Amino acid sequence: LIALENLYLDNNLITEIEKNAFENLNKLTLLNLTNNRINRIKNLTFIHLINLKQLDLSENKIEFIKSYFFKNLTHLMRLNLSLNYISSIEIESFNDLISLVELDLSSNQIFKLESRLFTNLKKLVYFYAGSNLLLNSKLNFVINQSYVHHIILKNNKLIKINKNLFSSHSKLSKIDLSFNFIYEIESDSFNIFNSLMELNFENNKIRSLNNSLINLSSLIFLNLKSNLIETIDFKELSGLRSLTELFLDNNKIKTFLNHNYPVYFYETIELLSIRNTSSRFLFNIEKMRKLKSFYYSLGDFEYIQNNLTFPKNFYNLELSNFK
Repeated sequence: LIALENLYLDNNLITEIEKNAFENLNKLTLLNLTNNRINRIKNLTFIHLINLKQLDLSENKIEFIKSYFFKNLTHLMRLNLSLNYISSIEIESFNDLISLVELDLSSNQIFKLESRLFTNLKKLVYFYAGSNLLLNSKLNFVINQSYVHHIILKNNKLIKINKNLFSSHSKLSKIDLSFNFIYEIESDSFNIFNSLMELNFENNKIRSLNNSLINLSSLIFLNLKSNLIETIDFKELSGLRSLTELFLDNNKIKTFLNHNYPVYFYETIELLSIRNTSSRFLFNIEKMRKLKSFYYSLGDFEYIQNNLTFPKNFYNLELSNFK
């Protein structure tokens, strides 16, 4: 088996990996160990896999990551550790992973991420840490390079977004912070993100956008569903020049400010959803020439009849639970 390149050991009952299990497999590029019962990895188990590019250890029973687990894996590009029971990661665990592009730590029990964990991950593009126990006070999330494009931190215990949280990630294109407990966004939190295209804040406790979105000129997708937003200030949305999908469902919007302020996304928006939000609104639907889908509920039907004119290419309309 010395010429073996792909090895699939998934969906078995493996509980432990011995130190020399892969000693003669130095041409291996893919190793899949997902959906086993692995709870222990011996010292330097993978050290002979010098050409390994993909390692999948998801859906096991791993509780901690030791500094020696991934020694010598300098060509590894994808590491999947999701759906384990990991609560602790030693600082030097990823030091040899200099080629890593994708790291998945989602669905574990991690409450703390130290910035030093990422010191050598100069090529990391995709980082997934959703469905953990991450707290703001334990999230020293400063990766030392700007390569990262996707950061997924959904379903954690974050309560605040400050301007230093993603300060070194100027090339970010996607941020998912949905299903946390975020109640505040500092005003300069997203100032440097000229390339950000997707931003998801669904199911938090946000009351105000606090002028945090003004500079997001490349943003295409914005999800603010299920928050506590009471006021929409059109001035705060004025910089969204590329927006095509906007979700404001399940908020408590009562007030619209600066509704005559120039809003550039009127020229780009294709989907607008404001279910269960407000009885009346001041979005100028008639100006949304590319609008194709509109979802609106719990409103005043007479107001809809008298104030809404839809563009010619419109094809998807939902009006529900009207008085």
